[in-house]
Amino acid sequence: MGNVLHPHPAVPAATDTQGAASEDFMPADDAAPSSANEVARSGATAADFRPWSHSLEHEPQRSLRFAVGTQVIYNSGSTWEPGEIVGHWYHPRGFAPDFRAPYKLLLASGRLTFVPDDVEELCRARPLTSPAVKAPRCRISDLHKPATWWENALVGSSSMVVDNPGEDIDQRNYMGVTALSECACADAQGLAQTLLDLGADPNSLDITGRGPLHHAVASGRATPEQADGTVRVLLEARADPNAQDTDFENDFSSKTFKERKRHRTALHYCAEHGYVSAAGSLLGAAADPNILDGQYKLALHIAVDEPSRDMVALLLANRSDPDMGNTEIGLTSSYLMVAARNGDEWLARALIGSNAKVNQVDKKQGMTPLHLAVRSRKEGVARLLIEARADASIKAMGKTAAEMAAANGQAALAALLDAPGPMGSAYPVEI
Repeated sequence: MGNVLHPHPAVPAATDTQGAASEDFMPADDAAPSSANEVARSGATAADFRPWSHSLEHEPQRSLRFAVGTQVIYNSGSTWEPGEIVGHWYHPRGFAPDFRAPYKLLLASGRLTFVPDDVEELCRARPLTSPAVKAPRCRISDLHKPATWWENALVGSSSMVVDNPGEDIDQRNYMGVTALSECACADAQGLAQTLLDLGADPNSLDITGRGPLHHAVASGRATPEQADGTVRVLLEARADPNAQDTDFENDFSSKTFKERKRHRTALHYCAEHGYVSAAGSLLGAAADPNILDGQYKLALHIAVDEPSRDMVALLLANRSDPDMGNTEIGLTSSYLMVAARNGDEWLARALIGSNAKVNQVDKKQGMTPLHLAVRSRKEGVARLLIEARADASIKAMGKTAAEMAAANGQAALAALLDAPGPMGSAYPVEI
């Protein structure tokens, strides 16, 4: 008996139109919203839609593959776009009176459209691994690939049984995704193990560069315990913890920063979703905490931004570089400067404890963390920096930190900065 996957809820067979009311059928240039919410999401008004006046006796009396509410992907001609079935048997404005589109579809982009025929070449059940937004442009040959054995096993069913499918165990769908990646995304650890036992490749990458490890943590659907369990299964099969995907959604146009083709590792996504245990498993398998993503961000930066103190502490304990900048805060800036500016004493203390450079100068403004703390009136962080022997003699915009404090009316802090000894400026540190 094979393992069973339950990645989708059971999809009941769509019913025919018997019993429907005439107001359920509203034509439009695309497909008419059937509720006020849909009208609002489409950007249209009720006046843009007119009721269909033809008799319902002409409607097809056949079942459809997908019920209203089913998550699907739609062939737009250049890629597959995710969306939701929001209606059956619609008559778009301008079409022949006897034409009925089997599905009205609300795309993830917010655009309403219709599917002209109930065939898999145009509309398929959405894999969990499908992007939540428009997928990258596909090659024509991939766009028209038939559904894989594992996608077919999921359509109209709540489970998938696998012993040996009699097909390529690593057969890829239009996105280059394999059954193993889909199972990793679905937290189907038992089935993932079965696929690995059958020879599935734990490092098979899709067209966005994501492998099973990425899919185990990137969506954020799994609980922390589930994510760690799936990550461990894949790591035991020698999945590469340092594989990087590509950022197909980022339209890079900067003239300041060099474009980075490679983007995030599984560790970055763990930081994004707070998967501390899974991150620990990755680090234990030699994941590199200092890999930069497409925006020059470390996993540490993402953990700070979320924020997740446990993740920050874990990454710093595993030698994540505390002094790196990125395109968001500036490449010559650091998160100690961010902590100083924001008055985040916990973060400042954590970074200083990991030997962050207390005298690092941001080349854009010429300021050190101490200048930024004083300028932002964050006395608590300023005192932490003084205790860490920050050099109070460095000048920014012609002023020392003490002179900035005096100008800001912070007399006590200015006096502390001017005092001789370990708490003042008598011990300048070379940069």
